[in-house]
Formats: sequence, structure tokens, C-alpha cells
Amino acid sequence: MMVILRCARYCSAIDPRTVVPPTDLLPHRYRRPSSPYIYRDEEITGLIDAAKRLPSTVGLRPQTYATPFGLYAATGLRCNEPLRLDRGDTDLVVAS
Repeated sequence: MMVILRCARYCSAIDPRTVVPPTDLLPHRYRRPSSPYIYRDEEITGLIDAAKRLPSTVGLRPQTYATPFGLYAATGLRCNEPLRLDRGDTDLVVAS
């Protein structure tokens, strides 16, 4: 809604025929929690273990879910970041 409202305000400066919706048109607004929830080690292990037990017809589903959970915990990546990783984002050469 906010994007539409901002766009309508911008357009109304250019074209006075633009209707700007009222700010209270939609009653619910998402409110982010004031502080993040920090998972305990046991909770992270439980999430990864549960992901590894997911049913799969081809066998990859458990790893597909367990891997991002491990990346979140180990690296602090945000929600969509592991999904956008490419092979080029990794260094697979082990230093001797």
C-alpha cells in the first residue's frame, strides 16, 4: 500500500487528476518486532534435524531445506541471500 500511496502522491504533483488514496484505507500495517529473536544452539540443531527428516520422492528436499538453515546459523545471511548464491560465490580450493 505504501508504494501505491507514494506513487500516487508523486503523480498528483504532475497530474492534478490523480486520486491519492487515504492513508487509513487499509487498516492493518505490518509492524516489525522491536528486537530480533536469537535462536539457541539446541533450537538451530532441532530445525536442521527436522529439515533432514522431511519426506521426499527424489531425496533432495531434506538437504534443500537443511542447507539454508545451516547457512543462516553459521554466516548470519538474511532470508533470501542463500537462495541467490551461485557456484562462483564460493571458494572450493582448500589451502594446504
